[in-house]
Amino acid sequence: MAKSRIIKELVNDDIGVGKALYRLMLIADDIGDKSLFDWAEKEISGYNEEDEVPEYRKISTGIIRYSGINGRMQITNTPLPDYYLPEEIRGSIRVTNIFDGIEGIERFSNSDDKLIKDLTSLAPHVYSLSGGIQCTSISFFVDSSAVSNILSVIKTKAIKVLLKLEKEFGNLDDLDITDEQISGTDLQKLYKELKLIVYDNSVQIGDGNTIKESSFRTGVDK
Repeated sequence: MAKSRIIKELVNDDIGVGKALYRLMLIADDIGDKSLFDWAEKEISGYNEEDEVPEYRKISTGIIRYSGINGRMQITNTPLPDYYLPEEIRGSIRVTNIFDGIEGIERFSNSDDKLIKDLTSLAPHVYSLSGGIQCTSISFFVDSSAVSNILSVIKTKAIKVLLKLEKEFGNLDDLDITDEQISGTDLQKLYKELKLIVYDNSVQIGDGNTIKESSFRTGVDK
């Protein structure tokens, strides 16, 4: 069977991931898959801070830098060793959750900017654990390549979902799944299979979790 145009366009980068997600929303509405609809909508518009973002939107790679005074030396944008941070938060503080919608992610992926999370509130802890380093700023810098990986994951998931839908209902070019096509389909089984593609073992939207270490801003590592 010839592949649906939407799949070929997405694979060949003839359309953006956002446009494919909008089309997925239409298909999800036709088949009554609220989980798929909500996922596509969240990826388009972005997640709220009360949402638990999927694992692929959690970045833990990067470097912590500080500016301030170390002894008699004025320090600017210098790496800060982890042992100057409270032991109980050394792992979690490096986790940056990306809440932006797909357009924001695409914009970061195509830029040389850095994602920068402000950690200056940890200055008193650094002063205590280092024996006197006075930080005027502490930041966690994330390379834009890490955000590009998020875009790649979303695109791959969208392609897998579309392939599964095409296998189930046939060509998707009309973007309409008719009642006739749906009849005889085990929708509950299909919903579970699509959910597995979308979320893997990630925590799903609406589980009541709250993300604390999440904010970032754009900037340049000078």
